Amino acid sequence: MSKPDRLAACTETSTDPKIKVEANGVKAVFDNTDRSVIEIVDVDCWLAGEKGLKADHVVAKPGVVDIVVELKGKDVTHAMEQVL
Repeated sequence: MSKPDRLAACTETSTDPKIKVEANGVKAVFDNTDRSVIEIVDVDCWLAGEKGLKADHVVAKPGVVDIVVELKGKDVTHAMEQVL
């Protein structure tokens, strides 16, 4: 499977008013009261088998903004490395 095919398989689209992403029992909720189309990419799914640091999700409002999300309980320095 190529990475673009894997990306499609690892991307969820939502128009829910609250967009929730979760990893290891930690979650983040994004407000989407205008019910825009939001794409949520599970980065671990998309880049499965790739070595190196990775963030947990990318939450995107296509054509407007992409937010890289790493959910951590305490180790903020490590989370910053994963996002970068």
